[in-house]
Amino acid sequence: MVEKFIKFIKKSPQRKLFEQVLLDIAQNTLSWYDVKKLQGSSWLYRVRVWSIRFIFRKTPQGNKIVRVNNRWDIY
Repeated sequence: MVEKFIKFIKKSPQRKLFEQVLLDIAQNTLSWYDVKKLQGSSWLYRVRVWSIRFIFRKTPQGNKIVRVNNRWDIY
């Protein structure tokens, strides 16, 4: 089953940028991004790129994307 965020990114005009953000999250190279820990959760973080929010979970094995959506639809 294809994740919803993959469909969202494929339809986006900024597809290349968002694919690079996903790659950086997977590789844990987040120094260029606005990363904040989400309140109420000990493992969830968000990356903000324009009006798009990338929610990911930090695990010992690496980062896992949870959701990607517009600012007003993500929370």
